[in-house]
Amino acid sequence: MARILVQDFDLDILSVISFLLIEERHIVLSLTSYHDAIRAAKSFKPDLILLDFVGNGNTCTETCNLIKKRSPEVPVIALTCNLNLLEKHSNGCFDDCVEKPFDIDTIINVVREYSSKS
Repeated sequence: MARILVQDFDLDILSVISFLLIEERHIVLSLTSYHDAIRAAKSFKPDLILLDFVGNGNTCTETCNLIKKRSPEVPVIALTCNLNLLEKHSNGCFDDCVEKPFDIDTIINVVREYSSKS
């Protein structure tokens, strides 16, 4: 069982991911803003973070960098429609990405992989 912070601006996506992770017996904190995710990364002490990568990704990348500065050991996975995310933002911030629209098995497998490392 891992502590997972999930941030997404789309409430439907946030609900689905949270439900899936709770069904997998994880402790889940669901948030809709980057600002809340930054604060929660410190207080909630997650084992894994899923961040919504939107637009040009600058704000998401800044959020990831702030989280990694405080907790470099915590994997951060980007949820994105941007197929080349890791190539464009290869500054070492994101540990991985899951493409939207995502397959349920993909989310579950990525979470299992990264939560087992913590």
